[in-house]
Formats: sequence, structure tokens, C-alpha cells
Amino acid sequence: MATPQKALAQILQQLNSPVSAAYIHGLWSGRVVAGDSASIAPSELDPSERESFSSLDPGRLAETPWWLHTDAVLDSDEAVDGPYIKALALIFGYAEEALASDAMDFSLWLDTCTDDIAVKLDELAEWSQGFLEGFSALLGDQIMDISDDAQELIEDLIAIGELDPDSAAEEVNEGAEFDFLQIEEFVKTAVLHFWHDFRITKNSKSAAPGQDGKNGKSADDSDNDPLAGVTVH
Repeated sequence: MATPQKALAQILQQLNSPVSAAYIHGLWSGRVVAGDSASIAPSELDPSERESFSSLDPGRLAETPWWLHTDAVLDSDEAVDGPYIKALALIFGYAEEALASDAMDFSLWLDTCTDDIAVKLDELAEWSQGFLEGFSALLGDQIMDISDDAQELIEDLIAIGELDPDSAAEEVNEGAEFDFLQIEEFVKTAVLHFWHDFRITKNSKSAAPGQDGKNGKSADDSDNDPLAGVTVH
């Protein structure tokens, strides 16, 4: 049963992309926090649509800003054709729903199959780098106008993104796992702070009811097997 995170990792492997699923998820999260959207609500699609992507138009998707940014970052040796674009759009939709969910379903898509602290720190650094790229790309010069608290969080994320995993791993003690979890939780909390902050700002500028109708579904609800049919050949 493929979760969105696993499906993303599989697609990146098929495309021979040098970037990690952590980086792409960070990139998408940064863009969503800054106001971008996949414009897809996977939880509202019936199972057949989730498997066939019949309602998704790859031609339209290929022209969206989020896809153009993602495609440039993928740096794939393989042709990223329609089926891949539609699959990635659906996965992006799940990532956005989790971030926007009032059920607090958001988590960082990091590799959970390793106990190597250096590997975990490397993934966390990549996730932070991806978030900062997506966030700053969308905001541009407006990033200078964010609050002082947000600026401090940006500086913290920059520091985490610049971590040398090997050096950091050598410095930690037996509490390494606990220390890592604290850093991971800090990054997650920072992102949710940005999301909450920017949502309030956007709502105060233009009160448009019903914009959060996609909330309430988990992006990793494997019980419903949302991406069981996501296999791109």
C-alpha cells in the first residue's frame, strides 16, 4: 500500500532524479505556505479517479508555476511526461491537504527506515532547504516584509539547512535520537506557524468563505490506501 510519501520516492527513483522526496516535500510545503496550491483535492476524488487520474489535464498542469518549479528541481534524465505530471500533482495535493488540515496531520516526509542519525540529519537539512527555496521563490522581495518572529524562524531554518550531518552526528551523545526529534519537531512547528500566520494575513486581506473546504483529511491515511494505484511506468 503506497502512501503519498512512498509514491513520491518511487517516482523520483524511476525518473533518476538526484533530489530526495524530503527536498520535494519541503519545496511544496514552502510554496503552499506562501500561497501556492495544487488546485486538487485528492480526498474529494473517488478511488477510480485517484488510480486513473482521469480528471487531471497534464497539459494544464505542465503550465502551472508549482510544476515548472518542481520540474526544474527534479533535474531528471528521463522525460517527465503526462502520467508522471498527473501522479506528482495528485501527491502534491495530498501534501497540501495535510498541511491545511485542522486535524494537524502535517508531518515532514523523512526517511523513517534508518536509525543512522547522520542520514536523518541530512534529510532534515534537505527538507529545510527545499522549504526555503519554495517559500522564497513564491514571495520574492516580499519575504523582507514578514514579521520579526518569522524572520527569526527563517534564520533558524537556514542554519538547519546548512547542517553538516557527519560533523553534527559526531557531536551528539546517547540522546541523539531525542535531540533529532526535537529539531524535527521545531521545524514542523515553524512551518505550521508560517501557515497559520500567512492564512490569517490572506484572510484579512480578502475574506473569501469556503476556501478551506479541503481541510480535514490526512495525506498519510494508509487505511484508505489513497495511492494504491499510483504506479507510473
